[in-house]
This record gives sequence, C-alpha cells and structure tokens, in this order.
Amino acid sequence: MKNLLSFIRVLLLSPVVVCSLLAQELPPIKNFSPSDYNGQNQNWSVSQSDDRLIYVANNQGLLEYDGARWTTYPSPNETIMRSVKVIGDRIYTGCYMEFGFWEKDAFGILNYSSISQRLKLEVIDDEEFWNIYGIENWIIFQSLNRIYIYDTQLDSVSIIESNDEIVKMYEANKSIYFQKIGKGIFIIKDGKEQIYLDERSFKSNEVVNLFAVKEGLLILTRNDGFFTYENGSLSPWTSANKNIADYSIYSAIRASTGNFVLGTISNGIIHLDERGNVIDKLDQSNGLANNTVLSIEEDLDNNLWVGLDNGISLVNTNSPVKFYRDKNGTLGSVYSSAIHQGNLYLGTNQGLFFKELESEEDFSFVNQTQGQVWSLRVIDGTLFCGHHRGTFVVNGSRAALIATIPGTWDLKRLKEQNDLILQGNYDGLYALERINNSWRLRGKLEGFNNSSRHFETSGNNVFVNHEYKGVYHLEVSNNFSEITSIKIDTSLKSANSGLSYYRDRIIHASKDGIYFYEEAAKKFRKDSILSTIYTEGEYSSGRIQSTQKQDEFWIFTKKNISLVSAGVVANTPSITTVPLSNEVRSEVVEFENVVNVESNLYLIGTTYGYITLDIQNLNIDEFQMHISGISNGSNRDQTDAGRKVSLTSDGSFKTEDNNISIDFHTPTYFEYYDPNYRFQLQGIYDQWSEWSPESTVFFENLPPGKYTFNVQANVGNQSLGTPQIL
Repeated sequence: MKNLLSFIRVLLLSPVVVCSLLAQELPPIKNFSPSDYNGQNQNWSVSQSDDRLIYVANNQGLLEYDGARWTTYPSPNETIMRSVKVIGDRIYTGCYMEFGFWEKDAFGILNYSSISQRLKLEVIDDEEFWNIYGIENWIIFQSLNRIYIYDTQLDSVSIIESNDEIVKMYEANKSIYFQKIGKGIFIIKDGKEQIYLDERSFKSNEVVNLFAVKEGLLILTRNDGFFTYENGSLSPWTSANKNIADYSIYSAIRASTGNFVLGTISNGIIHLDERGNVIDKLDQSNGLANNTVLSIEEDLDNNLWVGLDNGISLVNTNSPVKFYRDKNGTLGSVYSSAIHQGNLYLGTNQGLFFKELESEEDFSFVNQTQGQVWSLRVIDGTLFCGHHRGTFVVNGSRAALIATIPGTWDLKRLKEQNDLILQGNYDGLYALERINNSWRLRGKLEGFNNSSRHFETSGNNVFVNHEYKGVYHLEVSNNFSEITSIKIDTSLKSANSGLSYYRDRIIHASKDGIYFYEEAAKKFRKDSILSTIYTEGEYSSGRIQSTQKQDEFWIFTKKNISLVSAGVVANTPSITTVPLSNEVRSEVVEFENVVNVESNLYLIGTTYGYITLDIQNLNIDEFQMHISGISNGSNRDQTDAGRKVSLTSDGSFKTEDNNISIDFHTPTYFEYYDPNYRFQLQGIYDQWSEWSPESTVFFENLPPGKYTFNVQANVGNQSLGTPQIL
C-alpha cells in the first residue's frame, strides 16, 4: 500500500487577546492537577520553546504541553527534575547529579543526551541543578555548590567552585549573577566569579531575583522586599515594600509590560505595577490551584505559567475577559446593571448595590431596596430601578420609592413625550410623569392587563411581547392615558422571545430568527443578515440588550455573544462575535444585561458577579499548527502502543498497516478560546468533518491509494491563516 499519506497539509486559524480592567476584576485562570499532566505535585521550573510548547521541570521528570495533550518524560536517572530552559532546538534540564538536554527525533519524540556523563564530569555527591541560563554560546548550570559553564561550540565545561552555598543564579544586563550565603552577590566575568555587592543585606537575606534598571539593578529579597542599586548607592524601594511586607517571596519575574509578578511561600501571586502598586493578588480563594508558588514563566502571548507546590496554573493576564466573583454571596445573581454619576450599580435578586467605578472597596447596599431588582434605566439623567416592590428613583446611596405598583419589569422613555415614562408591570402598563423635575406615578393604561416585561414604543404605538400568545400591538391616545386599539400577531409566539429597539425600528427575536417591524406593511419581516447570528440549536434568549452607545446592541446565544453596530460605510450592520458560552457567562437567561463602562469596555452581569470584556482587544495573530505524531498498526490499540511514523517524509505503508492514527495540536493557551478542529482525508473522505475539540483522528482499514490529510483549527470563531505543508 504505497503513499498512503503523501503529505500533510495544515491550515491555520488564530486569535490573541489583551484587556484592561476595573478595580478588583481578575483574569481567567486554568488549573492543571497532577492527574491532568500525569506527573507529581511539585513543579520547579517552566520554559517555552519558539514553537510555543510549554516545558515544566516536575518531581517526576520533564512535562511537555502542546495545548492539546501533556506528555511526561521521566528524568534520566528517575530523580526530581529541578530546572528546565529551552534554548534553540534544545530543552536543557537539571536534576539530581545530572544535567543535559533533550531533542526531538523524526517521530516527534524527545530523546535525552547527558552533558555531565558524556563529558565525564565529577559532580559532587548529592548535587542538584536548580537554575539554567543561556548567554551567547554558553549554557550555565547552577547547583548549590558549583556553577558549570558549558561551551556549546567547544563542547566543553568549565567550573566555578564555591566553599559557600550558592543560593540562586540570576540573569540581568546580559550578565550572570549569583548569591553566596555569607558573602554577597557575585557576577561572572571572563568565566570567573567576581564580587559585585557585599552589603550585609545580601549576605544573609536570600535574594529571589534581580532586574536591570537604568544604570544598575533592582534586587528582590525573600523577606525584606526590593532594593535599588545604582551608581554605587543602595536604597530600599519603599513604595513597593510596604505592599509586600507581610509576604515571604520565593519566585519572581518581570513581565514584558514592566510589571512584577511575585510568587510567595503561602499567599499565591502578588502582581505589582512599575511603581510598586498592587494590581491584583491571586491565591486559592480566587482561582489559583495552590498558594505556594515555586516558579513563574511568562510565555510568548504574555500568559503566566505558575509552577506550584501542587499543580500548575495558567493565568491569562492579557485576556479581554476579566471576572469579578462575589465570593461571599452578598450580591446574588445580577439581573441588571447601570453606571450613574461615577458609580456602578448592580441590581440583583437580593437588592440594589453600588460602588465607585474605580474603587477597590466592596459593593454597598442601597437601603430600602431589599428584594428582586428587575431593571435599571438612566433616563434624562435620572436612575430608575424597576423592583418587585415598584419603582425607585436612585441618587447616590439613596433610593426613593415613587410607584408602589408591584412588579416593575422595565421603564422606557417616550420620545415624543419628554415628561412621560412608560413602565411595564406584572399587570400591564403604567405611565410616570415629571412635575417640577420630580417623577411620580400618573396611572395605568386601562384596557390591558397582561404582564409587560418586553415592550417597546413607536409614536402612539406600544408593542408588548407575550411568549405564549405572540406580540400585542397597542394603539394609545396622544397623551398616553388610554389604549384605543389592541391587536395581536400570533405568528410570533415563541418561548424565551423578546423585543427591543434599534435605529428607530422595533426588533423581535426568537428561535426562528430576528424580525423588524415594517411601519408601511404593518407587520414583522425577518432580517436576513441578523438572523444568521445564531441557529435554532444555538438560540437561548430573545433578550436584545442595548447599551448607552447609540446604534449598537448585544445578542446572547448558547455559544457566543455578538455585538451588532451600525456599519461604518454601508447600511449593513457590523457584527462582532465573542466566543463566550453561556456556561462561562453564567448569566440569568432572559435577564442578560450589559453596560458600557468606558470606550470599548463592557460589563456583563452573571449569577456570581460580573464579567468585563474589552471588545477592542480581541486581537488576532497567526499561530502555528503542528502534527504531533503519526502511528500505524493492525488495530487501534497497536497504533496507540507506538508504531511511530516519521513526520519529515511522505508516508508509504504496507497493506496490513492500513490503520492510521494522527495527533495534531495548535499551541494556544487562552481560557475560553479552546481550539476546535476539523479534518478531511482527500481521496476517501473528501467532506470536512464536524468541528470538534478532539485532537486525534483514527482511520481504520483504509483501502490502497494515495491520500492527503488536511486539518484545520478554529480558535475563538476566527478563520485566519495560510496553508503550510509539512
């Protein structure tokens, strides 16, 4: 059976993400347990390759993660692996009395080569290698007793001996530094040690890391905070130290943003900005897998990989999605949200809460509002709260009950009646009127007693959606005091349907699609463009949520949320789809709510607090996609056992080897943007498969022939990339 796989073509699709946030919002965190990565608890070091694979030094050995699967390579002498560093095509590692490097063979499998054994180095008894750095053509390995400098060009090693314990090794200003207990900080010059700082602070207090600043260094200690050393002068960094005084620091990096990420012994991660202010704190209480941080690495997409005493955490620091979680259950489920006079208000099933937008303080309860809040509306500068008890006007921390009719679902301004507001209640429609700049209840629109949760107005026409009956069309007198005519369109009745208003037109949304009301025809017509946003199977709610911005609204489906806005040039609307499923959003279905916080930042209410979304930073960059491995055999079990096929040449197989297993991956690490794949095997299965998160495909009993395997990845609903032939 010749040329079963003549070549493998890989198509790419990719997104990358960034975000800003309000105070207290935290980035997404994905945790990996020892059972996930098939290793032991502790993870001492993390590094990333140029093709974006993640490598972790684990107690059991070397872990490799490609975004689809973890692979464990036991350490060469079955001891704890303490360090890993990817440099070029090699993965250098250090463990107990052993250091060397790993390289991939033609089958995609890592193989180990020992430097210490091949060069017959006499390592010290019980010596372990804790840190690895690369400078030009030298790879430097550090143990507690020595520093080994491996020259990759000469394939030779020189050694810096030490009678004192070497605490740690550091890289800054393209130089290598290290600390000796009782001696201070040293620098390597011309392959030899040279004292750099012998201040008392650095003789006994462990230095965690040091960073290049201007003409000197910023030095971080375990228990005494930061020190700056410039032009021969040493001084504490007071503004930062006051924020970390209570923590014992074990690991630290400086991120590409210039911010500092500190890993503590028992308090998780502390994230500081360049001025030393706390950006956020991550620990077990808000998502981290463990509170003891052994290692931190920033990857090429600015994610943080956190090696823990028990597990690994991936922190998407630049995600456009951030989370505020009400850990104590004080707020409840968020049914509505609004911004008014510099405050953020959340209406929940437990009442109305607020805080200043930029404040890090907790939310405060607005007195007298205990109970179910249905809606929040800012109309002509006044904040109205639709509540189970009636209608409140809210001013700062105070709320005044202006209408005691039970169950105010929503309130809408009447565009032609500046001093009237229409509100929908459990038992129909009511009008509020403004007299001397104060609002009060005028009365009910008699003749209509149906619950009016979804309603919209157009001139003297009021449309009320009823899920089980259809859409009521009410004609109202000029002064909105009475209803003069009632009609109903029964063709639009649908569960979870809703009404909204966009660009002077009434919108109806249901599982059948999105309809606009045509004034001339006096009927609803289906919108061919907007109805493509979701299928009947994806539909979850007819809630179409407008924000403060004109000409835009949000649609919520099971898989996505979509922002619809007016087209810049043509009359065709612009649609931005964000792949946040309703499981992630966890909002109250039919009470989805969005508020525009600033420019391109939106807040989405959830059952546990809220999500913030930076719509502008849904950036898309191309990423690589790879074939991880190919194997064949007489059955599926045999292919899994490892009859590997070279990834660097065309496949040519015997007839009995007509069962083929192919593994593939795209190394993207954005939580909630997990890749989906589809494939085709041209020559027998020419149709593309359905999208699936599965990253392995098995072809059984293929007949003789020549086949081309195509695989495509989809991340975040993006469809970008160019073909690559492997």
